[in-house]
Amino acid sequence: MGSVSLEDVRFLQTMVDQVHVDPAVKRYIIDLVFTTRGSGPRPVPNLTQSVRVGASPRGSLALMRVGQAHALLQGRDYVTPDDVRAMRYGVLRHRLVLTFDALASGIKPEQIIDAVFHAVPMP
Repeated sequence: MGSVSLEDVRFLQTMVDQVHVDPAVKRYIIDLVFTTRGSGPRPVPNLTQSVRVGASPRGSLALMRVGQAHALLQGRDYVTPDDVRAMRYGVLRHRLVLTFDALASGIKPEQIIDAVFHAVPMP
């Protein structure tokens, strides 16, 4: 297998940029990120006892970009909620700051991410 050139990377970035993100999927991403911060459409019970700091607006951009890349890898030119879900741990795991109580109780970021995705209705 050959190496990947800078031109290859730029080409792939351009391809990802062209993957369509429907406004409903954008709203879904924003609702997910707001929910990690305790202000989503359907709050997760006891979230503030486990999460000290939720994902930032950059987290929503990352979810969208990774969703676009995932859709492209699947051969589509549009993002589905499943594209967003597929990469949720890799994008959000390090963006949540857990409380001492959550850490002491052995709560994992993945559990919180799953609770957030369960709370927010898919478009």
